[in-house]
Amino acid sequence: MASTSGAHGPNRSTGPSERRSAQVSFWYNVDTGQVETDENRSRGEQVLGPYPTEAAARAALDSAHKKTEQWDAEDREWNERGSGSGDHDA
Repeated sequence: MASTSGAHGPNRSTGPSERRSAQVSFWYNVDTGQVETDENRSRGEQVLGPYPTEAAARAALDSAHKKTEQWDAEDREWNERGSGSGDHDA
């Protein structure tokens, strides 16, 4: 009984040969705005991924923006709670 996602889920890297034989991963190139696959992926910091589908890779920037906004809001809440809880900067 074989599974393509494995115990670690579809986004976990399990090694180049296993990933290629199980399923193709998709990447979003922020420099070109193009979706790439394992076979034609650019090397370097300009790619986001891997993503399990082409659609998920295409939505990479939107997803990143939403996550950043969420994390920024959580940071603001944490800072506001922490700012009134003691004398840390005496």
